[in-house]
Amino acid sequence: MKSSTSTLQRSNLNSDLSKGVYDAVADHYYNAELHPTCAAFRAASIQLIRSLAPEKPTNGIIVELGAGRSSIPESVAWWNVRPLVLVDESPAMLAYSNHLASASVTLVNADARQTGLPTATAGLVVASLADPYNDRKLWDEIKRLLRPDGTAIFTTPSFEWASRFRPNGQAADQDNAEFLSPDGRASALPSLILSRDDQKDMIAKAGLLVLTIEGRSPTQVTEASAAPKLSSVPPDGSFVDAYWCRIK
Repeated sequence: MKSSTSTLQRSNLNSDLSKGVYDAVADHYYNAELHPTCAAFRAASIQLIRSLAPEKPTNGIIVELGAGRSSIPESVAWWNVRPLVLVDESPAMLAYSNHLASASVTLVNADARQTGLPTATAGLVVASLADPYNDRKLWDEIKRLLRPDGTAIFTTPSFEWASRFRPNGQAADQDNAEFLSPDGRASALPSLILSRDDQKDMIAKAGLLVLTIEGRSPTQVTEASAAPKLSSVPPDGSFVDAYWCRIK
């Protein structure tokens, strides 16, 4: 199934607005009781990164874009033998990784699509659940950061899930995720989810090659059983997809 052309046309995000929204929801974002769907997405993303990450340390640094509570320590076995840079535009979200800061782990408040980091220095770039900033600028930045021998792992809620749930399951439009605060107020968070074909096309236009696409079904992720919003996905369908890429 193809995503709409309008989705691709609207993929330029208002970065300042996105930052403000995430600062506003940061205090409860990782609360699994309040947000079981987010918890399931995160668990699936960590599984996928663990599956696709190189088994041995790469040359260069590791960069995680939109890090929030970093997924790297849970998914990359050798993460602490290479310098790690965690990038997030929201100070409140990045604060979840403050405990990791050290001589070899640097936290950077910056747009994932304009990090300011040196060119061609990353052996591994990870963008976990990066649908909030999934536009061409993100992929141009990933290519710029990668060493010639480096790879990138990008995970996102699947189009298979979004196309089933979002039209009738939320008030926000297709390019946003509806997020409820503890007092019941709803926020619309940017969420640009493309079909696999359209995602591959965007990646290719940035000069990157998709090596592997891998998904996770609700039956493969324990946390998914507590998330009613995932019930529209068939037991063998994917609710989170991962793309493993390198420079062409």
